[in-house]
Amino acid sequence: MADTGQGKTSMVNNLALRYIANHKVMLYSGEMSAIDIAENIVRINYAIPDEQTLEIEDIASEIEKLEDKLFLFTKRREEEGEEEWQSIISDIDELTSEDERVKLVFVDNISWLVDYTGDNLREQKQFMKACINLAKSKNIHILLVAHPNKNSLETKNKININGSAIFSKLAAVVMEIERNKKTNLTTLNIQKNRKTGKNASISFTYENKVFEEVIAKKKGAN
Repeated sequence: MADTGQGKTSMVNNLALRYIANHKVMLYSGEMSAIDIAENIVRINYAIPDEQTLEIEDIASEIEKLEDKLFLFTKRREEEGEEEWQSIISDIDELTSEDERVKLVFVDNISWLVDYTGDNLREQKQFMKACINLAKSKNIHILLVAHPNKNSLETKNKININGSAIFSKLAAVVMEIERNKKTNLTTLNIQKNRKTGKNASISFTYENKVFEEVIAKKKGAN
């Protein structure tokens, strides 16, 4: 959980890059196109500044190196009466099958699902319960990215995810991200940990160059 500009997507992309060295990853974005996600990942990996232009062909070439390791999805229109959250659950179910074996799923973010009508609150609950059922039955990790409730931005150390209370109630872990844009230092505040019952904070900066490790592992397997 973090407010706009605090580094939610940066953390998701960094975690995805590190995890795919050994496992398969699904990354869903409700706000960005697949090419934009791919460009972000390439920029992060090679520490390429935003002012440097990247050609689509170059981005595609780099992402191809992660073939069968990284699965990108973006928000779609509802098809055949299926809601967006149901499509996401179906994709997770398929990619975590014995054939694909994805072990880590990111949903960045759930703001498209947040509405305060009665019907939508029920959908939020259904979506959260479906995620938990898949995580338990498939032995996978699902990370949901969220915005904080705007009314709680000045309330530190309080869990207040924008949307239904079911998100924080059922989540095994709740984390808040804060980024110091001057020092590029990111602080991760663990506000809930169902396993240990303890809260904690950790500050860090990101490292790059993950593609080479993935490529090396592929070559070693051939």
